[in-house]
Amino acid sequence: MTTEAVTSKDAKLYVNTAASGDAVWTQIKEMKTYPNIGEGNMQRLDATHLESSTKEYIKDIPDMPDLEFTFNAMPGDATNSNLALLRDTLDPTKAYEFKLEIPLLKTQMRITADWSYNITNGGVSQIPEISLQLAGRTAMVMEAIPTQVSSP
Repeated sequence: MTTEAVTSKDAKLYVNTAASGDAVWTQIKEMKTYPNIGEGNMQRLDATHLESSTKEYIKDIPDMPDLEFTFNAMPGDATNSNLALLRDTLDPTKAYEFKLEIPLLKTQMRITADWSYNITNGGVSQIPEISLQLAGRTAMVMEAIPTQVSSP
């Protein structure tokens, strides 16, 4: 049997840079890694009582961990620089909507999140990286990537 597994190739992270109205999705270029995505970490509450014959648990709301993405650091004056987008365009005091698209899985994730970034340690023969952390303000929404309808 041949596997149907796919790679993460062409996965992209976008941020909605529109001040209001329709979304304007701006790609944060040169993503290297993205975190686990999904419902979050399942939490269970102990509902055991004195008449229980065994431990009893009920499902609680999920705990959304912070999400960390890494990127190659691009010079601030480069065309579509990820560093310039984070450093100069986005307001560090504002939450934004982010969208991760994984085309080969035909899946996207959206979340509104507070954010921060840092440039990782550099060294000889190393490419500096940007680490972007997202702390969700909303639940993560997982959905199929909408298909484009071709015009006649």
